[in-house]
Amino acid sequence: MGSGNKRNTQALGNLFAIIDCNNFYVSCERVFRPDMRRRPVVVLSNNDGCIVARSNEAKSLGIAMGTPYFKAKKLLRDNNAGVFSSNYTLYADMSERVMEIIEMFCPECEIYSIDEAFVSLCGLQEKPEIWARRLRKTILSWTGIPVSIGIAETKTLAKIAGRTAKKSAGGVFILPEDPEKRKGILEGVKIDDIWGVGRRLGFKLKNLGAGNALDLSRMKPETARRRFSVNMERTVLELGGEPCFSLELAPPAKKAITVSRTFGRPVSSLKELKEAVSFYAVRACEKLRAQNSRAEILTVFANTNRFSGNAYFGKEVRVLESPTLQTSEIIKEAESCAEKIFRQEKRFVKAGVILSGLLPLNCSGPGLFDASGRKQEEKLMKTIDKINQFNDAGITWASAGLEKPWKTAANRRSPRYTTCWKELPMAKA
Repeated sequence: MGSGNKRNTQALGNLFAIIDCNNFYVSCERVFRPDMRRRPVVVLSNNDGCIVARSNEAKSLGIAMGTPYFKAKKLLRDNNAGVFSSNYTLYADMSERVMEIIEMFCPECEIYSIDEAFVSLCGLQEKPEIWARRLRKTILSWTGIPVSIGIAETKTLAKIAGRTAKKSAGGVFILPEDPEKRKGILEGVKIDDIWGVGRRLGFKLKNLGAGNALDLSRMKPETARRRFSVNMERTVLELGGEPCFSLELAPPAKKAITVSRTFGRPVSSLKELKEAVSFYAVRACEKLRAQNSRAEILTVFANTNRFSGNAYFGKEVRVLESPTLQTSEIIKEAESCAEKIFRQEKRFVKAGVILSGLLPLNCSGPGLFDASGRKQEEKLMKTIDKINQFNDAGITWASAGLEKPWKTAANRRSPRYTTCWKELPMAKA
């Protein structure tokens, strides 16, 4: 069978494991707040709008994912719950620490998301269950983050095993080989809960009589390919135990980089809009350089409340003179774009910057006479990035503002315990 996703032949025919951090955002908060470990805890989205993470105790109160905070506020208060604004700097750093431990235990690792990683157990020298329990214990001891580990012969089945592992006391589950036991597990997984299916495809599959993972595993692969796609065919084969999705050991570079935020309060002045757009441009450029790319196209947008009677969405697209990764160049163009889309009478609630037309550094082709200058700029930008990595109040651009009165509200954000010198945790003897 042809495949656009090149297989890792070493991994095929062996076991895969998925390591999933339990209630990750909540767990990160609890590491530094042990008083929260048995209390309901929720984490809020940008501007403290909706609930995006819940502890098991909060789930047991009936609080659903995405619930607006104001609707759950009284229930949370009555149950002495901990409520935190999103602290993405902390979560990203804790994620990196967890992933480093996983890679120590298993070099063939695919970082799938901020709180999940797939690994191949090819060549494992000990029993999978012993390995998994040792890894789980190490991650908990070194970072304080609890994880669950699911193991099976394909990535799709490993995801299913991971769901069961979350519910087991030991946090580790290996999908049984016994057909009857496996049948019961697959039967209990709803069709739209299968990795790679989702709600829309799940609805179509239900109409064909496939209501759970067991039903889908019995579909003919050629039917899945003809009626849906080659990926659905692979999912069917994976549910039957045939590996089709290999590890992505080197994730592909992003085709576009977006940085956008909802303002903490409406912005109605050009000065503040330009400050916000400049700040987002700085962050976008940092991400651009992190993946060793240059950008050819810049898009800046800003919008008012879409539910207001006079809603407005402004967008300006610029093709840059030459592909660049230099922050000052992109800020200059971003401010010019902001001037174009600004309207005096409007109250903007959100803005953003998109960098696209991304090219690898070695393909961006500066001209013969400016190659040396470009190299110096790259060196300067990466030096600034390194300084800022360890110093939150390091080097910045004045055009991005100092006070930032428009910044996203985060009234309940915990300290950035691991990345900001001023917010290091204090130990009292």
